[in-house]
Amino acid sequence: MSSAVAKEIEDYQTLSLAFQDILGVVITEEQRLSILAKLNRVMQAFELDSVIDLAEKLRRSNINRLNAAILSAITVGDTNWFRYSAISRLLQNYLLDNVVGETQIWVVGCGDGSLAYSVAIDIAEYNRNNYQQKSFSIMATDISDEILEQAENGCYPIRRMQGVPQDMLSMYFAKRDDLNDEFGEESGDVYQIKKKIRDRVKFSHCDLHEHCKQMGPINIIIAPEILVYFSPVDRARILNQFASQLSPSGILMVADDETINAADFEYVGHADGVFYRRKT
Repeated sequence: MSSAVAKEIEDYQTLSLAFQDILGVVITEEQRLSILAKLNRVMQAFELDSVIDLAEKLRRSNINRLNAAILSAITVGDTNWFRYSAISRLLQNYLLDNVVGETQIWVVGCGDGSLAYSVAIDIAEYNRNNYQQKSFSIMATDISDEILEQAENGCYPIRRMQGVPQDMLSMYFAKRDDLNDEFGEESGDVYQIKKKIRDRVKFSHCDLHEHCKQMGPINIIIAPEILVYFSPVDRARILNQFASQLSPSGILMVADDETINAADFEYVGHADGVFYRRKT
């Protein structure tokens, strides 16, 4: 191993310790390259030259904006359009059939809004295919106010819409030629979620390090690839918060490869995927 690589690994370990001590976030050596790539924009925004500078600033400062920028950068993917197929299948083939009255859904760590809008489209498709009018509302939260503003607008260049089937593109999106200059020619066509879907999703700020305002009773919480970044202590506290927001027998949905071990939840295996039910 060259001295440069050894120094890079040592610096990353220093950053990892700062993340765990200050943010309660656990990042591994296996995540090093992807995490560093995601943090580039944060370092540029705060005029930091190295990960050591970032770690030192994180320890010395109490800057909520820096904390939010870091958490947003490492937990938000490029796109979540229909990325979690098991969530779509469970909603359309099982869960929506078993919710009485209006379905209240909380999408945690919503990022650019694509996951929350995907869920809204899944429910619209359920209604269309089953000749129903299942009433629903979605609360989508994130720690970054900047990204929440973008999500609320519901505008996306075509390069950020991988995973959207052509029939859904025409049914649930409107082309916005007037926004091409705003996004840049290299982005290609720009589309906006139609108002009938946007109106079903309400975006708001929520920092999982603190107790989010009471939104319950929630029927379904959707939080894929969020808990994996937190330490075991913080993960247990967040799961307790989720349980307090859920209605009796409410549902928690995470990514396919995530496992939840918490006294408040029971594992439920279904033909279309796995979910966790709040114990009553």
